[in-house]
Amino acid sequence: MFVSLGCATENLIQAAQAFGKHGEVSFDAAIADSVKITLEPSKAVTSQLFNTIPQRQCTRAEYDSRKVSNEDLKSLESAGSGNGVHLLMLTEPAKVEKVLEYVVQGNTAQMSDRPFVDELEAWIRFGYDEVVSKGDGLFSGSTGNPVIPRWLGTKMFNLFFSAKKRE
Repeated sequence: MFVSLGCATENLIQAAQAFGKHGEVSFDAAIADSVKITLEPSKAVTSQLFNTIPQRQCTRAEYDSRKVSNEDLKSLESAGSGNGVHLLMLTEPAKVEKVLEYVVQGNTAQMSDRPFVDELEAWIRFGYDEVVSKGDGLFSGSTGNPVIPRWLGTKMFNLFFSAKKRE
């Protein structure tokens, strides 16, 4: 959830800048992990990141295992770097495997955290009716899971979605 909110915050900052607002972001863990965004008038400036917001897309299809070209890797690294941030691209299998170990540890920790699991379940939209009526969340059908009513989805979620099942 924090990564998604961080991405949304960055989109907001990029859009604000393009529409003549300067945005300052601050995080306050003491106030319910809140993010505060302060906008002030400034000169409108568009960035490469702003221009790509409507072009971005995501797929949950299985990765076809094709190597990403060096040109595309350089383009990604350039787009992801700036304002004190540098993107580190990991392409060596040993380094990728090491990161995978951390991802598994992180997923296991999350799945052992009941409040996290409860929040995740609350954000999953199991059926088309929920997708339309709520207009938010994670649609279970987009991950290849069956499209089912919420009452059945929550039972299946709790039956199959646990730290032990994810290992």
